[in-house]
Amino acid sequence: MKPQLKWLAAALLLTSSLAATAEPQRIATDDEQNAIRMAKRISHGGLLVSTDKDWFNWDVNILSGCTYYRIEVSHSTGQVSSVKKDKLCGNPEALRELRAQAAEFRRTTNY
Repeated sequence: MKPQLKWLAAALLLTSSLAATAEPQRIATDDEQNAIRMAKRISHGGLLVSTDKDWFNWDVNILSGCTYYRIEVSHSTGQVSSVKKDKLCGNPEALRELRAQAAEFRRTTNY
């Protein structure tokens, strides 16, 4: 077997085994997707870090550039109820951690 084909076969075997062991993604509910859309309007896009549901609101956390947004969206009205912004431009450690959390959220959720 040619060396190029050996590498290709090894790569295909590795990707197929990784796909077989991957966790199924959590599917965001319509209510959660609406909260994410509303939050992305406020933050002008960015990386979705996490979502959390409490009794009254969805808490949506987004990293846009070096600004970290914590946005609450009301269950009952579907509107944004509060916005908190933190500038993290001088804190590369926090930015790295939030980007890692965003990558994990993207890997485990369909949104």
